[in-house]
Amino acid sequence: MKKKKDNKNINTKIVLSKDKTKETTIKSNSEISKNQSNRKKQKEIRYSSFEQINKNYFVKKDSREFDEINILLERIDKYIFNDLYLNTDSVFLLAVSGGVDSIVMLDIFVQLTFKYPLMKLSVAHFNHKLRKETAQRDQKFVEDTCKKYNIPFFTGEEDVKKYAELKGIGIEYAARILRYRFLERVAQKVEAQYLATAHTADDSAETFFINLFRGAGLTGLSGIASKRNLSRKLSLVRPLINIRKDELIHYAKVRGLSWKEDETNQLMNFTRNKIRLDIIPKIEEHFSPSVINTINRAQKLLQGADSIIAKQIQKIIPGLIKEKSNGRFSIKLSVISLLDSFLQGEIIQRVLSNNFNLQNVPMLTIDRIIELQNKPVGSVCEINKNFIVLRDRDTLIFSRTESKNEIFLPISKEGTFAVENKKITLGKVSKRQIKF
Repeated sequence: MKKKKDNKNINTKIVLSKDKTKETTIKSNSEISKNQSNRKKQKEIRYSSFEQINKNYFVKKDSREFDEINILLERIDKYIFNDLYLNTDSVFLLAVSGGVDSIVMLDIFVQLTFKYPLMKLSVAHFNHKLRKETAQRDQKFVEDTCKKYNIPFFTGEEDVKKYAELKGIGIEYAARILRYRFLERVAQKVEAQYLATAHTADDSAETFFINLFRGAGLTGLSGIASKRNLSRKLSLVRPLINIRKDELIHYAKVRGLSWKEDETNQLMNFTRNKIRLDIIPKIEEHFSPSVINTINRAQKLLQGADSIIAKQIQKIIPGLIKEKSNGRFSIKLSVISLLDSFLQGEIIQRVLSNNFNLQNVPMLTIDRIIELQNKPVGSVCEINKNFIVLRDRDTLIFSRTESKNEIFLPISKEGTFAVENKKITLGKVSKRQIKF
């Protein structure tokens, strides 16, 4: 009788950096045959399924542990597959940092595969290289956790600080850009339909305050979206967006899960940390203990209003854009000037997001762009270091700023001088040739 191959402890590790796969290893207790008959099987082990996940980590229904976590499991189950209308036979890529939120999300999805055996899982972890020793520790922890569950693991890293300096943007924004760029590459590699992040109700409330202080518009105040399309084949989903963090900590303790704390979450030089550690606790103590739930309810109302307005804006934008090219577009003053100032602001927010991927531009900047309509031709408004708006005769022109290079070049009265790929020729002229 032929011995059945043992596929336990299969682990996949792919290190991605700078748009290239640097290292790929597939490990298992039995060597995978490379002949054509086994190619299909080899592809399938890139994903996790009910048959492959370590059964020791399924919670038994007749246990006390199941009774304590079942209500939360059912809430998340209903939200994912009933409210968000996700398919139970899909491939999910889980973004796991190693913190309690993402570790609980991973364990919950493992439990859901018991109910939905066609669901497939992979895990991705991104190293921002902002912390030296602890960043490597967290990466190793997530990798070991995936080995324990028997789930494919992908990791990538980028120098976020260097990228932020190069682009002239903040550390948090730079980290987000590089992290999602990596996650989308991995999602494409594993053919995932859904990328899941572990944002919670607490995160959404914190985001409300961040955008409020920045002077964001309606979209920014609406909080973190529960679902949005990243591409035609991939959607970003937040299965824990209605769950409070203390509920996740309770779940982790009941399940005996371990996690890693990011020490930068305690640093008060980050806006989000100030809000989470200082502002919200003071509001809870002096004004409303349920402020996070109150904000979450208000955000749902704002999301409804934002959705209605977005549909109206989508009808207006095609007749508003006059010219569009790489790194540049213009909008007709004759069209936008007829609209209400609120709609003008929402439209400008939307076109900046659609064309330049600028999210939640401060309302002060939006107001300055709107005021260009009443300014002389040639007036300029700087959106940030990389983008400007120019008032033309009948349009507002949005474009990227051109980089300026300072050049030191000693010259004499006459002669030809090379400046990069151009030449400058200086020569004597008579007084009659001089015109002003």
